[in-house]
Amino acid sequence: MVYSLVDESSFSKLADLGAHIARIKDSDRIPLVLVGNKCDLPDRVVTTDQGLSLATKLNAQFFESSAKTRLNVDDIFMSALKLIVISGGIDKDGPEKT
Repeated sequence: MVYSLVDESSFSKLADLGAHIARIKDSDRIPLVLVGNKCDLPDRVVTTDQGLSLATKLNAQFFESSAKTRLNVDDIFMSALKLIVISGGIDKDGPEKT
């Protein structure tokens, strides 16, 4: 789940979406990664503490990133893949051979 660090409304909408996903899945153990994007821009309106707080509430891993500079982009994808494998969403041995 990605929000813009320079857009408070994107953060607020994401908080609502996270709660909605938890209700639908009826579980607190949903593999989620929360990403605050655009950390390269100077006009930040969402703090790191706000992101960490939401990540804790959603039981999600948390990163701040910049798509422009690629800061943490690889780490975010690796984290998401690990969470999916741990949750049983992907077979670690790959697809079955037929």
